[in-house]
Parts: sequence; structure tokens; C-alpha cells
Amino acid sequence: ALSTLVLNRLKVGLQVAAVKAPGFGDNRKNQLQDMAISTGGTVFGDEAVGLAIEDIQAHDFGRVGEVIVTKDDTMLLKGRGDPAAIEKRANEITEQLESTNSDYEKEKLNERLAKL
Repeated sequence: ALSTLVLNRLKVGLQVAAVKAPGFGDNRKNQLQDMAISTGGTVFGDEAVGLAIEDIQAHDFGRVGEVIVTKDDTMLLKGRGDPAAIEKRANEITEQLESTNSDYEKEKLNERLAKL
């Protein structure tokens, strides 16, 4: 995948940045799904369910107004996902917050809600 990014940069002149997905395990899957919903994109690759990398279309990447990449952080700003889908996802996270007793889980859910 990294070689494809480099090739696109060299041949087509695309601005690209390779960044690691946040978190680990289920938290990573949930954060990737949050990002997909907020950008109108689709999760694909190792964390995807039912989407082969060969079947990806341009609309699967989602859209954002601005991306800021630093050594330690990546920010996707002004995501262009469906507002109703984003609100539904935020409500799901809020419900999970209300039903958990784990302080660690509450912390992670609050982080996800703030990012969304």
C-alpha cells in the first residue's frame, strides 16, 4: 500500500500522507468506522467487513475540507459525511456511555464522541 502511495505521488502528483490508524483492537475498528461516517467514506483493508480492496471506488474514500498531519497527530476537519448518519453514530456512542461501568471504556467513548 505504501508503494502505491509513493507511485501516485510521483506519477500523478497527488498529495499523500501515510498515517497509522488510531487505537488498538475494537477501539481501532470503532474509530475507523467513526471516521468513515464523518467523512462519508467506507472502512476497507484489514479492518473492513465485506469490502475487498479490489472493489473500492472513489466515493469510498469520503471527503473532508481540510487535513492536518503532524508527527504525532492527524486531524480530518470539516468532514462531509451525512449529518443524519453522524448524529445517529453520536447517539449510539452516548447510549454506550450510559450503559458501561468501566472508567476506561467511558474515557474511550468520550474521546470518540468528542472527535466525531
